[in-house]
Amino acid sequence: ASRENEFSITATDQLGVYQVFEQDRLTQRFAVNLFDPAESDIAPAPGESVLVGDTAVTVRQSPEWQFVRHQAWKPLLLLALVILLFEWYIYNRRVYL
Repeated sequence: ASRENEFSITATDQLGVYQVFEQDRLTQRFAVNLFDPAESDIAPAPGESVLVGDTAVTVRQSPEWQFVRHQAWKPLLLLALVILLFEWYIYNRRVYL
């Protein structure tokens, strides 16, 4: 077990239904079907609607570029830190420019 109630299950090379036992008591069942690509493909088909909460979201036919707003505060914070460290160096070394 890596964390509480989280286990790594191995040796599932054969397809079928597996059972998990804890102290001779059946606690869980899960299915493995590695040979069916349709079962592993969970992405919705183009034009298909998926219900997210109360809103129906339709998948686009072709991917399009979307512009994303980037946050500029991280580089500005890094620049301010570099300036502050440079000022601290000058103050401690008594170097005058």
